Amino acid sequence: MESALVNTLNPGDKVLSVVAGKFGERWAKMAETFGAEVHTLNLEWGKPIQLSQFEAHLKSQPDIKAVLTQACETSTATVFPIKEMALLTKQHTQALFMVDAITAMGCMDLKMDEWGLDVIVAGSQKAFMLPTGLSFIGLSKRAQEASKKNQCKRYYFDWGPELKVHPKSTHFSSPNSLVIALAEVLKMFDEVGMAQVKSRCKVLAQATREGAKDLGLHVFSEAPSDSVTAIQLPQNVDGEKIRSWIETKKNITVMGGQDQLKGQILRVGHMGAIYDDDLLAFFDALMEALNLPEPIDFKNRLSKILFGSMEYF
Repeated sequence: MESALVNTLNPGDKVLSVVAGKFGERWAKMAETFGAEVHTLNLEWGKPIQLSQFEAHLKSQPDIKAVLTQACETSTATVFPIKEMALLTKQHTQALFMVDAITAMGCMDLKMDEWGLDVIVAGSQKAFMLPTGLSFIGLSKRAQEASKKNQCKRYYFDWGPELKVHPKSTHFSSPNSLVIALAEVLKMFDEVGMAQVKSRCKVLAQATREGAKDLGLHVFSEAPSDSVTAIQLPQNVDGEKIRSWIETKKNITVMGGQDQLKGQILRVGHMGAIYDDDLLAFFDALMEALNLPEPIDFKNRLSKILFGSMEYF
């Protein structure tokens, strides 16, 4: 994310940043740090973006150099209509369209060339099932040309030296063990087919939403992602204590809310090697933690959603 800024923007360049959660905030702050004139489209956390509102911002700032957005805002488990947003950006501006796809890559469609996405950023620790440590970036021809003309100083994050040695190597030392592991993951994806990989995420997300509803709980986001689901907890419940109890007593790791959502939601991931029994075990733990009775035929209904899908990891 930082490399996308220092390779394409000069101090004083105008940027439109969609801020709908913790990671939208972070990218906007990065741009401010490097001297960009940042204009924000601030959305209520968990609310979907209105394309008419996005288009109005583009029309009001036709000289912006970049649009920064998430495909999925991880902190709220909210998905954005990237295809439509990219099209509007190209219609009204010459801006580069940059996408944080960290919890989207490998879980949902992101057709870079077809949709006109200029930068896509992802990481090894989500759908690729690896430890944190690898960052991925995809660059359009426009982004590469912008980098060649850009005057912002950079060193480790300079795309020029990286592109000269790509794809045989990296300009600086590589975490070779993770690169080899990544090759194995990509081989698995290729054997299964990405359509099936994405379908698997969708099935898990659907089951999680249905399960939360059956327990009388609400899905936080009004535009829920297939890669992660945020479950709203009852107001009288400390979500941090619930999350800690589930992890320490049941050996199941889910994430909580950040900033204003801390203690209010649980975020359940659907990426990678998540099995049907893992999700059912999570709901067992959640019911015990919240002292909720199991609804009649609860497991059977979830199983009908889950067990028809392929488990391939």
